[in-house]
Amino acid sequence: MIALVLIFLVTVAGMELFANVMHRWVMHGPGWFLHASHHRVRHGPFEWNDLYAVIFAVPSITLIYGGVQADWGDWATAVGAGIAAYGAIYFGFHDVIVHQRL
Repeated sequence: MIALVLIFLVTVAGMELFANVMHRWVMHGPGWFLHASHHRVRHGPFEWNDLYAVIFAVPSITLIYGGVQADWGDWATAVGAGIAAYGAIYFGFHDVIVHQRL
């Protein structure tokens, strides 16, 4: 159980590095066609950049499903939950507090 908590926590922390890399070299590179909306005035509740949340949720959902239903092992559930936790933390700080999107 301690190992799974550590896997979860390392995943949450590692996602910060992953998010930085993705933001710098993907979102401000080939993924600019979606991310550009985040740097413009928003008209309505959503922007094209929000699709990144959907894209980054796929590995989390897949790993949680694999760990719970497909017998991949508890490690998969811990990693998937860590990715999801990072997404929730990011949403809370970045979208709600920084950009006041609610």
